[in-house]
Amino acid sequence: MKKILPLLSLVLLFNIVSCSIIDDDGEDNEPENTEENINNDDKNNVEENINNDEKNNVDENTNTDEETVEDKEVAAAFEYLNAVRQNPSAYSKEIGVDLSGVSKIHALKWNDILAKVAQERAEDMVARNYFGHTDPDGYGTNIKINNAGYTLDKSWYSDKSMNYFESLAAGYAEGKATVIQLINDGGASDSNAGHRRHLLGMDDFWGDCYDIGIGKAKGGYYGTYWCFLIAKHQF
Repeated sequence: MKKILPLLSLVLLFNIVSCSIIDDDGEDNEPENTEENINNDDKNNVEENINNDEKNNVDENTNTDEETVEDKEVAAAFEYLNAVRQNPSAYSKEIGVDLSGVSKIHALKWNDILAKVAQERAEDMVARNYFGHTDPDGYGTNIKINNAGYTLDKSWYSDKSMNYFESLAAGYAEGKATVIQLINDGGASDSNAGHRRHLLGMDDFWGDCYDIGIGKAKGGYYGTYWCFLIAKHQF
């Protein structure tokens, strides 16, 4: 995936390792403004290609009830994240960072395709003993999402390593604790907290994402691996 600014450091905590949108060099990134990518300054341009009717079409493969999620910790992560999104400031103390300046945002809808890809990503990290946004074959998440049937703009997977929609975590078995650590993001400021901005939709690009899938796999070096995919179509 192409490098983008600002660059974020991989967060290493005692019980958890987590990363947001990163490139093959281990640097966190958001999409940049080339023919292949989208820059922070130009993320609003994405809106020109998305209308309300198209946004509604994403519900085709979506469930909205936490009870449809089989793994109770995955369901807990989903429910807790949506609760935080709808009233961030109320969770400042619990999460350990000041969220009073974070705007309330729509709840995310469970998407079965994204959940399938997220689960495969988590299981693959356990099976092949790695932790990162590109697998050992150099493939990022965008192309995997598209190939699974969740249609993305072609420019978003023109490079096989592209990844716009993923946050990863490892080390915690509990869904709520995992979400707390990702949003806390090592106590980084909002401008540098890639996980927080992704999960809470704090940028225009991610704020326009309505779908989520979460995967969790046990085993490997860290014991538990998590993949959060929060995405949107673009046509």
